[in-house]
Amino acid sequence: MYQARMKKIKQLVLTTSVIGLLFSPWTFTTVNASETEDKQVAVNLTQFSSSQAAFVQSILQEAQELERQEGILTSVTLAQAILESNWGESGLSEQANNLFGIKGSYQGNSVDMQTTEYVNNEPIQTEATFRAYPDRAASVDDHAQLFVNGISGNTQQYAEVLGEKDYKKAAQAIQNAGYATDPAYAESLINTIETYHLDQYDQVYDAIEQDQQLLAYATISEPDDHQIWSAPYGTEGATLQGDAADYAGQQVEMIEKAVTKRATWYKIVQGDREIGWIDAKALTIFYTPDMEQAVKQKKYVAKTEQKIYRLPVEDPALVTGELKDYQGKRMKIDRKAEVSNETWYRITTNNGQEIGWTKADDLSSHK
Repeated sequence: MYQARMKKIKQLVLTTSVIGLLFSPWTFTTVNASETEDKQVAVNLTQFSSSQAAFVQSILQEAQELERQEGILTSVTLAQAILESNWGESGLSEQANNLFGIKGSYQGNSVDMQTTEYVNNEPIQTEATFRAYPDRAASVDDHAQLFVNGISGNTQQYAEVLGEKDYKKAAQAIQNAGYATDPAYAESLINTIETYHLDQYDQVYDAIEQDQQLLAYATISEPDDHQIWSAPYGTEGATLQGDAADYAGQQVEMIEKAVTKRATWYKIVQGDREIGWIDAKALTIFYTPDMEQAVKQKKYVAKTEQKIYRLPVEDPALVTGELKDYQGKRMKIDRKAEVSNETWYRITTNNGQEIGWTKADDLSSHK
């Protein structure tokens, strides 16, 4: 897929390969219908025929990624591709992978085709030079960069399309900017979107279905192929923070849980430092409060260098005191937890005031 790093190159293509064409607002026209590594994208394609579904599927991932990157509605990109290429069956799309009727040349490649122009609202046949692309993905990406970069002499030509959330307004903005000579172009785009329910694909971000605060600890035990994000991956605004491998084998605190259709995510921290969000599959949870159980015991504190912790987790950030301060004393125990194959007790004062958690090794039934 062509990425944002190609924008400057493509802007040069826009400003040099179509000079003489792009100075006019009536540059992009509808080609006659008669000229007729990727991740899985889970979508509803039942409203299409098998060939239509195959066409939409072939460009959907690219269109949705560009909506995330550039703010161009997927429904509008799909509708334009459908109209301009007749579902990928026009001569221009079959010979040149040009799905949007964009004129000029692309990286020095072009093809001459018959097309329909509208002069004084009347259709006429004419021959024009159109860009030829190596594949459909390049065509979709180049189309987006036209909206992003504008045309020679007016970089803001399609500025009103970017970030527009209403497909009707976006369609009208495209026509107003002079994309096509057809006076009913915006209406055709809107009808196509509504006929095939293309607006369902404008939801390009995962929704958080469940979100809750929590208290738990885990080890990053399966870091391979997992990354850390500023928000659950796939949700709006999520940016890459780093690789889980950088924390392989380390202990982390989990302070929030979020569930999307894609996965279950945890927000992790170490001490006061927030790390980010990570897929639950990368973690092995070793402590949650439901591992605790109420008990009523009394035990003596032996000679020890053991620490007292706020939770039954051996984390320096949780240290609240020294167990040796209570050496020889008989302590009340009100809770017990089995954590990572070790027994922990929570000790209290005689009047029931909580002191903290410590490992069972240095507590004894006998003085």
